[in-house]
Amino acid sequence: MNLEIPESVKLWSQFIHPVIMWVLLGISIYALYL
Repeated sequence: MNLEIPESVKLWSQFIHPVIMWVLLGISIYALYL
């Protein structure tokens, strides 16, 4: 199967990925101070 990835999905994945990374980083730092 050859799935074509739309440009909008590429843009969203490029935007959401660093956001998720920062959220996980913030949660881990917050957990250290609990």
